[in-house]
Amino acid sequence: MENNITSLEAVVTEKFTELVMKHKLTNINFKYLKKRYMYLNWFLMTITFLLWFLLIISFINIRFSFLTVLSSLGVIGQVILILVSLVTLSCAGYLTFKYWKAIKLQKLIIQELPLAEFYQIAMDAIATKKYQVDTVKKEFNLFPRVGVPSKSEIRQDYVINFQTTNVNYSFGTLTRKEVIDAGKSKDIIYTRYPYLTIDVNEAWDLVATIKAMRTFLKIFKSKDNTDLESTEFEKIFAVNANDQILIRKLLTPKVIVNLIELANDNKKIPLMQFNGGYITIVFSNYNVNSFNDITGCLLGFSFVGTYQEAITNVINVICKDLEWLLRSLQWIEAYDFKQ
Repeated sequence: MENNITSLEAVVTEKFTELVMKHKLTNINFKYLKKRYMYLNWFLMTITFLLWFLLIISFINIRFSFLTVLSSLGVIGQVILILVSLVTLSCAGYLTFKYWKAIKLQKLIIQELPLAEFYQIAMDAIATKKYQVDTVKKEFNLFPRVGVPSKSEIRQDYVINFQTTNVNYSFGTLTRKEVIDAGKSKDIIYTRYPYLTIDVNEAWDLVATIKAMRTFLKIFKSKDNTDLESTEFEKIFAVNANDQILIRKLLTPKVIVNLIELANDNKKIPLMQFNGGYITIVFSNYNVNSFNDITGCLLGFSFVGTYQEAITNVINVICKDLEWLLRSLQWIEAYDFKQ
């Protein structure tokens, strides 16, 4: 595994270097994306506007006690204000230019790097099974068929589309923007939804949903039309199916044991929907700050610092993404599908 991770580092470094040579990028550095430079830029702009405010006051001869010294200088004081404001404005402009240049460079690198190749190398290093990574893009090859929010603006984040010999997979997130009218103001809420979708390439007639059992006052329970032999399973999961024979072929004693173990090892149980041979697993959603927030999504690269630090960030993010993916795959590996 360590050799494969070393191989990933070598390939990422090589591809980064090729991009630098291709676009003739010199002195590549992402330090201006650091928060301290952003705060400094905000501070300089604030000082600039304050100086302009003082300059306007001095021109229209509005007298304030705290401007006595400045007023006594007359034209010289105004010249000082102009010069200092030009300096602060120039510094703020320089930082802004460097910031947007770094943002543009980051987008360019992400667009042109062979991400599928990187994820394939890491997948071979981490996964015990052989998976073939097809694409890494902002599109589900297998779009979720359940749990997709409606009546809101939705965007697809990055998705890993991959396969084994008999099964196709898509793993990624959707982000919803919801505008809530609160009278005089409007609140904007962004929510991110993770999904794992699978096509097992088998013609089933089964339509079923398996989710966490919810109870209220030990009287009201989640809808459940399937009674299985395991009382422990019945306490944890609610199962609804259109065919009681087919659902029992799916939920064999071995599968039931696997699902119980997974439920005990995880705080939250995803919703699993079976629609023929098409499976959608919906994991718990969470709030983020915007569509561009990298929290809880794939390819959450943060190029801050030097060239080498950017390479290290790419490697760390890829490994973290695949660890998340493999944890999610446990919910489908619990079943006896031919993968």
